[in-house]
Amino acid sequence: MAVTVEAGPRTDASELHRLADALFAPTDIAVLVYFRVLFGVLIAWHGVHDILVHHIGHVLHAQVLFTYWPFTFVKPLPSPLLHGVEYLLIIAGAFVAVGLYYRVSASAVFAGVTYLFLLDQGNYLNHLYLVGLLAFLMIFLPANRQWSLDALFDPSIRRDTVPAWTVWLLRFQVAVPYLFGGIAKLNADWFRGEPLRTMLLQHRNFPLLGQFFTNGALVEFFIWGSVVLELVGVFLLLNRYTRVPIYLAFIAFHLMNARFFHIDIFPWMMIAATAVFFPADWPRRVVNDVRTRPWPTRLWRFVIGFAIVAALSIYLPTTHAPIDPLLGGIGGGVAGYYFEWPRRRHAARAPVGAAAPSRRRPVVVGLLAAWVAFQVLVPLRHFLIPGNVYWTGEGQEFSWHMMLRNKTGTTTFILRNPANGKTQDVDPGEFLSSTQLLSMTGNPDMTVQFAHYLSEKAQRELHLGTRPQVFVRTMISLNLRPPQPFIDPHLDLVTVKRPLIGHQSWIVPLKARTSRPHQYPSPQEVNRSGSASAG
Repeated sequence: MAVTVEAGPRTDASELHRLADALFAPTDIAVLVYFRVLFGVLIAWHGVHDILVHHIGHVLHAQVLFTYWPFTFVKPLPSPLLHGVEYLLIIAGAFVAVGLYYRVSASAVFAGVTYLFLLDQGNYLNHLYLVGLLAFLMIFLPANRQWSLDALFDPSIRRDTVPAWTVWLLRFQVAVPYLFGGIAKLNADWFRGEPLRTMLLQHRNFPLLGQFFTNGALVEFFIWGSVVLELVGVFLLLNRYTRVPIYLAFIAFHLMNARFFHIDIFPWMMIAATAVFFPADWPRRVVNDVRTRPWPTRLWRFVIGFAIVAALSIYLPTTHAPIDPLLGGIGGGVAGYYFEWPRRRHAARAPVGAAAPSRRRPVVVGLLAAWVAFQVLVPLRHFLIPGNVYWTGEGQEFSWHMMLRNKTGTTTFILRNPANGKTQDVDPGEFLSSTQLLSMTGNPDMTVQFAHYLSEKAQRELHLGTRPQVFVRTMISLNLRPPQPFIDPHLDLVTVKRPLIGHQSWIVPLKARTSRPHQYPSPQEVNRSGSASAG
């Protein structure tokens, strides 16, 4: 008698095992080595640049430094030690690039970058936050097991492959700013054209395209194209048929951003970092092709692509650093290397052996899940807070909201002596740098911090028994709306305690917009928005 046994449905446990096997499958280490060198050189150069422009001077000469909660204990070191941190980053970055004392060097980079980042909330930049996250991950990625001084001095650590999770974790972290930057654009102001339309009008001198920046159809293309690119582009980078054209679109996107905004190394870092979405063995292929005589066609395409994007990296931005064409050129080179219709799948380098089960697997998978959850939930936290995030500023930081708000206006603090009722107007511009002042405009946490600073300073200097009250008059415009109060002028900000979690009732609600959609701003509005606080 024949017995038929039907296969049952796959269990969740079996799917999890398959996922774990895929995460630990051997993958070529070459792309990790590439990123190690790229990241180390970038850190070292950034340290050199900061010393040349005396970047740390804003900390040494600042009257007020705005802290992040709960890192209020982070204070500036004495001048020699603070400069020592910059030199430490140069040395540690160089050590990471060559793979010398790699784990210690990566830890030093993370500590130095994070310390400098936490010193002043008034100088928050998304790319510095991203650099800190990448530095933290580099501590745990085994990127020194090939083509490194560590592997040269200790051949026992040398490996041609690494677990696949190391490469996918790096790809995930590079994808996060893209994906959540696209999610952040899903708001009424962006699709109405602000602040993009105003920014385009300010850059009508852009080569070739600038003369068309008043064309409504082109503006609409930029509005929708940037959203689609950031939301969908990361996933299309994973497909070999769409990878090259989407990567070229990202390169064009970053080159334009480098022209429009002064955002330091961010565009160039993202151009070079996005190359990790290509096959993990692409750096090994390029190196092997260099050794080939005569050079194959693919390598010539790499050289041509490198030259084109490197030239654009010099020509398009109004200011540039020597490292910019190198990083941009790498992106163009990789795009050129793979610029062909993929008629057949390129044979991947065969992994050596198979991943052996390990007791550490559950721990690694759990830590990866926790990291991914953190990176997903933090940028979405503002959806739990009532109000327009670009008006309230609540939940905006660490959420990849890049260049999505244009805030202008005035903020005046009023000191009141409760003993005699006398008041004094205080202009924050007398205490803050221009960058800090722009960051504080419409930022509730920084406004409260500055109010506490003024109260403590007045109590100390006037020898008062009680702390003076601090009120604030604000008239702020968001994305060319009519100016309106931002904070309740009757609130004594000294009574407000940190942390400011959730929605603060003393933030005046944003009034409904009355201007017509897609209306071009007047020249006066464009000029006024030039001092915008771009988030």
